[in-house]
Amino acid sequence: MMQIELSANQTGTKTFGIGNIRFIAPSWQTSSRILFLFLLLVLFLYLILAFGREGIDNPWLEMNTRYQQFILLQIRLPRALVAIGAGMTLALSGALFQITTRNALGSPDIIGINAGAAVGIMVALLF
Repeated sequence: MMQIELSANQTGTKTFGIGNIRFIAPSWQTSSRILFLFLLLVLFLYLILAFGREGIDNPWLEMNTRYQQFILLQIRLPRALVAIGAGMTLALSGALFQITTRNALGSPDIIGINAGAAVGIMVALLF
C-alpha cells in the first residue's frame, strides 16, 4: 500500500510524497491561479462552441437535429480541442527551451536555431 505524506523542510518548502517520490506542493496562490485559468479555459471552450455562423445559443442543450449535432461534434469541438492542444504544446515547448538554455528570455533566434533551420530548408529544396 502506498503511503502519502505531507511535510515541510528547513527552508519552509512544503512537499508531499507518494512512496519514495517527492513533489513540491504548490502554494495557495499558485493553486488559485491554476483554478482560475482552468475555469477561463472552460469558459472559452463554451464560447467557441456556442458562437458561429449557425446560431446555436446553448450547445449543450440544443442538439435537436442531426445538422446541429454534426456542426457541434464534427466541426466545432475537434477544432476547439486542436486549438487547445496546439496552445498547450507551444507553451510546453517554450518552457522546455527556456529551461534547456537556462535563460528566461531565451528564444530560438538568439542561439541560431532559426538560421540553422533556414539552412536545412535550403538544402532540402536544392535536393
